Amino acid sequence: MSPPADLPRPQELALWPELAVLVLLQHGLDMTVRALVAAHPELDCPERPHWILTSPAATAAQSILSHADFLSRALARYRLTLPREPNHPPPLHDDCPF
Repeated sequence: MSPPADLPRPQELALWPELAVLVLLQHGLDMTVRALVAAHPELDCPERPHWILTSPAATAAQSILSHADFLSRALARYRLTLPREPNHPPPLHDDCPF
């Protein structure tokens, strides 16, 4: 079984280990959005004015969705800053006994 296409390959993680956490965070955001929309279907209605919500929980969920969208875009911007091709191999840790 092969990993999903958006997961970093081991070679990428060797160069940019932060990708592991960034991808995990993005998947968590995606699932959070799906769960909140499932719990509050009115959040997924494009015709609904954004200021009309049915409950305090829906209002809080809308705030989370807005922040999740902002964070998702920030994660994508960060990934774009990573070099396409590495200029150098990952550093060797000669003092590491493993």
